Amino acid sequence: ALTHGPDSPALRLAMGRAYAMGGAQAQAEENFRTALTLVPGLPAALWSLSDLYFRSGRGADALPLLRDLTAARPEDALAWERIGILQRQSGKLTEALDSFDTVIKLDPDQPRAWANRAAVLLDLGRTAEALADLAAARARHPDDAGLTRNHALALTRAGQAGAALPLYASLLAETPDAGLSRDYAEALIKAGRAADAQTMLGALAATAPD
Repeated sequence: ALTHGPDSPALRLAMGRAYAMGGAQAQAEENFRTALTLVPGLPAALWSLSDLYFRSGRGADALPLLRDLTAARPEDALAWERIGILQRQSGKLTEALDSFDTVIKLDPDQPRAWANRAAVLLDLGRTAEALADLAAARARHPDDAGLTRNHALALTRAGQAGAALPLYASLLAETPDAGLSRDYAEALIKAGRAADAQTMLGALAATAPD
């Protein structure tokens, strides 16, 4: 258990989180690092500091902390997911695939894990596997809008824009969204329906705020 004293890990973690919420990153970092000095390898401090770095674009600083965290808590699916994201960003695709495979083993019902794995498979040119993963995940989570959008994006990227169109249409019927509309327009163009895309983008421009 964390101790609560004049300079305890619990106090430093609480202070670090408060500073992080207020946007004071340097002070947050100092407090999280002090917590790790007081209790080396403390999982809560490893996560908090890695999260601070991850959210501020300091992936190279976050990665070793996340590795330490998964060494201490190999069942931590979110830490493995962050590792996979950072590996993909740095072009280490085979390693990223292994990390996302670990996430799926730990939490197979997490739709985001399948979407992340599919993105790496697409990067590796393993299109059929990526689309099969997304289709299977959508069968388990038919109401997950994020997963449906990822599937539509993957189909478009894989040269199957026509198959993506009904997915975009169903999403837009539920929640009109400018970014989604632009993705739909891109799929329409790739499916040979440039006139329909132009009409959609014109309507989107007409409704945009000045």
